[in-house]
Amino acid sequence: MPCGFALGSDGAAGPRGGPGEAGPQGPPGAGGVAGPQGPAGDGGPQGDPGATGAKGDPGPPGAQFDLLVTVAMSGSMEAPAPVVTNNSGSATLAIDTTSGAITGSVRVSFDALLVHVHGAGFAGDAASVVFALQKDAADSRLWHVPAKTVLTADQLAALRAGALYLNAHSTDHPTGEIRGQILPPDVQVFRTTLDPDHEVPSPVGGTDNLATASGVGYVTVNVATGAIQANIRTSFVAAKAHLHGSADNTKPAGIAGRTAGVFKEMALTGDAAQNFWTLPANTAALAPSQVQSLLAGEFYLNAHTTANATGLVRGQVHGGDVSVFRVALDSDQEFPKPTGSGSTGLGYLTVDLASGRVRGDVVASGFTPTKGHIHTGKIGVAGPVTLEFLASAADANRFSAPESGLNGSRNAFLDGSGLMALASGGLYFNMHSAANPTGEVRGQIVPDSLRFVRVPMDSTHEIPAPTGATGSQGLALFVVDPANGHTQGFGRVTGFIATLFHIHAGADGMTGPVVTEFTANATEVGKFDLPDGVFLDPAALGSSQFYVNSHSAANPTGEVRGQISLP
Repeated sequence: MPCGFALGSDGAAGPRGGPGEAGPQGPPGAGGVAGPQGPAGDGGPQGDPGATGAKGDPGPPGAQFDLLVTVAMSGSMEAPAPVVTNNSGSATLAIDTTSGAITGSVRVSFDALLVHVHGAGFAGDAASVVFALQKDAADSRLWHVPAKTVLTADQLAALRAGALYLNAHSTDHPTGEIRGQILPPDVQVFRTTLDPDHEVPSPVGGTDNLATASGVGYVTVNVATGAIQANIRTSFVAAKAHLHGSADNTKPAGIAGRTAGVFKEMALTGDAAQNFWTLPANTAALAPSQVQSLLAGEFYLNAHTTANATGLVRGQVHGGDVSVFRVALDSDQEFPKPTGSGSTGLGYLTVDLASGRVRGDVVASGFTPTKGHIHTGKIGVAGPVTLEFLASAADANRFSAPESGLNGSRNAFLDGSGLMALASGGLYFNMHSAANPTGEVRGQIVPDSLRFVRVPMDSTHEIPAPTGATGSQGLALFVVDPANGHTQGFGRVTGFIATLFHIHAGADGMTGPVVTEFTANATEVGKFDLPDGVFLDPAALGSSQFYVNSHSAANPTGEVRGQISLP
């Protein structure tokens, strides 16, 4: 509830006196100064009533702080380029949306040089300073909004739109090390990384460098009014940039792995790099159904070039209750190990984490698939079918999640246990063939919070150098939680008979002790499984301080080795 505060003080008690005559009418008393309630003064002895003056005019009301906002600050939100840093910050701000009065504080995890509020600048864009915060006299990492700070009408409008932000500066990053948008409750910001891997169809090289092409995009949406702003900053000079999606449900949705028409055209700004695209300021607001479509993951940002007119880099836009997965399938992940080689696949999933709704496709390459499924099972372990995908009538290599209705209004669903398995990396795509009925290619479905780690192993990295190891090779595959070090996985060797398979502690080029031992698989020679419940030190994992090592009778100290490096 809005509330005001008035600051007054208790008067000192007068000496006891005799009754006095009534004085003349006094002038109006001055109003109290707005502020927090002061502590009560000590009571004095009762005095006789003094002369009565006229009632004073009411003082000005205190600020009505009717909007409370919390702000998370990180290096990933910095613009024009994200900053790689472990530092962070958080803020709590209170705003009077009528007068523009603002108060609050910011706590950062480092000794910042300066902390400012900037604007008007939407997420992804940079703007000038609105006002500076003051460092706390006793705590160098606590900063306060100066007393009596009031936003102008334009600045207040920018705040309501989500176009003000906090920025903490450092010596290493004088333009800003961590940043966070100041967002009212109805305004949401979606950040997406654009790359060639998510383009459909896949882009071609030629004059475009697929290895370096990238982009970062932001969409700011008021989910109540539909007001929208978006921008893309690319690593290359694009010919066009768009927000893609369907204007209504009469056309296919632009979920990951599928295409949709241009929904909003973006304009190139006048920056010197010629790589920053934004929606025009007068872009019409989204309809309520379009807001829901955007939150559901049915829109994407796309940057085009002359060589790749359908798009060079793409990034999906979706709400916090939706996860999007791109899954590469290959024969290395299969168990049992399939016959043949060179087969691959690519799958896309859009999962509503609140309802469990699943949409997506998986496409085979290099073989003719007979079935496509999602199975339950951790990496390296075969498990039962959880969702059966349906063959496409138009494409013999494609299988899709069952949909009833154009945009999957009655789609396939994961239940609670399925969603838990998804969160832990315990689901996988599997595509079967006549030659490999148990599966020809497989891909573990790994959420953003985990890492899929591929570790090639060979004799050249062994210390000491092994003897007679020409042709000896190995491959270890892991799903790792970088936050707590939980590690799942398995390894395979070829070209020699392995006696042991371990994870050791040690940097590249160094040897170290065994941390955990794998178990030889009971049915496949040369396959070794990591036991359940393995946790490696997260800091050591992040700095590549572990390696896998497979030993043999001829080379008991190790025949093939590979360093574990998180992507």
